[in-house]
Amino acid sequence: MDKKKLRAWLLIILFFLVLAVIGYFLSPQAKRHQAKKLQTQAEEMLAQGDYLEAEIFLRKAIEKEPNNPELRVQLGEVLEKQGVLEEAKEEYLRAFELKPEPEPRYKAGMVLLKQGKRGEAEKLFEENLSEYPEHIPTLYQLGWLNARVGKFEQAKEYFQKIIKLKPEEAEAYNNLGYCLYNLGQPEQAKEMFEKALKLHPNFPEAKKSLELVKEELKGKLSEDELEQKSD
Repeated sequence: MDKKKLRAWLLIILFFLVLAVIGYFLSPQAKRHQAKKLQTQAEEMLAQGDYLEAEIFLRKAIEKEPNNPELRVQLGEVLEKQGVLEEAKEEYLRAFELKPEPEPRYKAGMVLLKQGKRGEAEKLFEENLSEYPEHIPTLYQLGWLNARVGKFEQAKEYFQKIIKLKPEEAEAYNNLGYCLYNLGQPEQAKEMFEKALKLHPNFPEAKKSLELVKEELKGKLSEDELEQKSD
């Protein structure tokens, strides 16, 4: 084979090698690998508290894999930490669209609360609960949103659902006790605070609430005794 033919064959082989390399780097598998590497770099920046650099790496990763819900959630978290709340919310909702599950939409609801949009947040939590009725963080938020505006009967139902799903949840007993107390049921409230402390002996809010309700019940008992004596 003369030199011209050899050179031609080498050029053809090189051409196909270049095509193969380009094809690999444009393939979904290569893009996943590149995105994963960028994601790892973002997580390293997060560990150092460098949210801006983490954001840059995550945006580059999303360019490689725009339909990766995990990357969208991570970008939302980084944006939220930087106070870029509207964009953070959109990233959470985009993640939910890509992979419907309760956590991203819950996170979007929490961002709405940070923005002071209580009504929109409550609506989003209710939507979340209608599709994922056993999502405990959503139940907690709906319970507290109702309790904060004095809707203790509705709030009570959310905390009762949490206890049914997770009987060892001390905070749910404490919150239920708070609702019962405000519904004029101190005896039942006392029982809930005691259960919370049985599960979590160093629960300061439950300790304080139990002391207050015991004092109230003691005072009520003294009043009843005085009335009986006067009779």
